Amino acid sequence: MDNQTTGYTVGEKYLNAKGTAVVYQGLTETGEKMKVECLNGKIVEVPLGYELQPYDESKVNGMSKSLMDNNGGTVRNKAKAFKEPRPTLAVKIDKYLLTGQYTVKQIAELVKDEPEAADKNVLSNVHARIIGYKRKGATVEKNEAGQVQITLKKQ
Repeated sequence: MDNQTTGYTVGEKYLNAKGTAVVYQGLTETGEKMKVECLNGKIVEVPLGYELQPYDESKVNGMSKSLMDNNGGTVRNKAKAFKEPRPTLAVKIDKYLLTGQYTVKQIAELVKDEPEAADKNVLSNVHARIIGYKRKGATVEKNEAGQVQITLKKQ
C-alpha cells in the first residue's frame, strides 16, 4: 500500500458510501485530506475519515453505471462522460440569418428539416431571433428582394 495513513492504494478503484465509483489519488500536500477522482475526471478533496469501500461491480449505483457506460466502462477514461451538445435551433437559424442572403420564409424552409426543428413553428422561431437581435441593438433591414440583413452592434 502506498499510503500507510489511510490504508488505500493510490490508483485503485473504490466505492464511496453512496455507491459511486472513485479512484483514490493520495493525500493532499498538507496531508489533512484525501484526494479522489470522480467519474467526470475531477479530483475532489475529502476528509481523512471519508470511508471508501473496496470496488464491487454489483454495488455500484445506477447513476455511476450509466456514467461509466458513457465513459467507455471505466472511471479512468478522460473522455467526457456526456455526449457533445448538439447545436440548437437558434444556432441553425442564425447561420442563415446573419448571411443576409435569405428571406425569412427561405430560412424557415432551410431549417425545418433539421432534427432540432421537430414539432416547432420554425417561422415563429425565425421571427423571434430577429426580435431578439433588435432588442440587443442590432439593425435589421430588408432589401427589395425581402432578404433580411442583420448588422450587429459594435461593442
